[in-house]
Amino acid sequence: MSRKGLLLFRLIAQMLLFLVLLGVFLGLMGHSRELPFFRNQPSFSSMYDTNREKFFEEIESSHTRDRTFSGVQKVDISLEDADLVIVEGQGKEVVVREYSNFPHTSKKEEMTFFQKEGTLYIQQQKEKKLFFISKEEHGVVVEVPKELILDYNLSVVSSNIQHDVRSRSLEMEVVSGDATIYQGGERLYMQTVSGDMHVYQDFDRIEGESVSGNFALVAGTNNKDISVETKSADVKIQLGKEVDYVVDYATVSGEAKDTYTGKTYSKSGKITKGEPTLKIECSTISGDLKLENWIEE
Repeated sequence: MSRKGLLLFRLIAQMLLFLVLLGVFLGLMGHSRELPFFRNQPSFSSMYDTNREKFFEEIESSHTRDRTFSGVQKVDISLEDADLVIVEGQGKEVVVREYSNFPHTSKKEEMTFFQKEGTLYIQQQKEKKLFFISKEEHGVVVEVPKELILDYNLSVVSSNIQHDVRSRSLEMEVVSGDATIYQGGERLYMQTVSGDMHVYQDFDRIEGESVSGNFALVAGTNNKDISVETKSADVKIQLGKEVDYVVDYATVSGEAKDTYTGKTYSKSGKITKGEPTLKIECSTISGDLKLENWIEE
């Protein structure tokens, strides 16, 4: 390489290094706050209530924009990395609150909100950036009147989801974010790659597919059918004392453990307790199936 070419190469390398360091500096200068999205809470009964007041205090202190929608029958949300919280509201209409710890004039994502007939759409499209290092916290809070039982279609990439309203049908597709569902409904469908799913109330029917994200479910007298399929993910199911069940399971290298009967099984087989009113189907390659009380009292 000639001397002129070497100098040009060094100049380009120095410019790239400067841009990287500038991105790190700007990212560190950004305000950061850890919003309490009810993660890792010790008690099922206090998991939401002990954090709700603090959570909304954080939202009020951030930059928010509210939108109100009426006549909503279905909610369709598609997000990339904005966290999502769906809770019961006090009013008669659906309220959508967008928050960020950066002013919206400099926010780094584009959020769109619109209603078509009875469906409310919320979509996020992030700008493509060459360098991006930021501590920006942003997300969406959807407040739904308690008397409204809606259908939900939620699709996210790395967003975390907290869903605390009753639903008719809840369909959820997640790549790497975690999802927590606090209230039940009629039908729940979950699809995840590596995000974990926690369900604290029963649905009539639950279906789940996962690669490595774990499932933790609750089954009560309202449950009729649970069907889950995973590659390496574990599945935990907490059963009510009054629930009789039959489990069809298939695994290559995992195991099935029923703590209610004190038995452990390998490979494939069937577990039956009493006169079954609940049917459970579980298929996994290397994951385990555990019937146990996983919720801490």
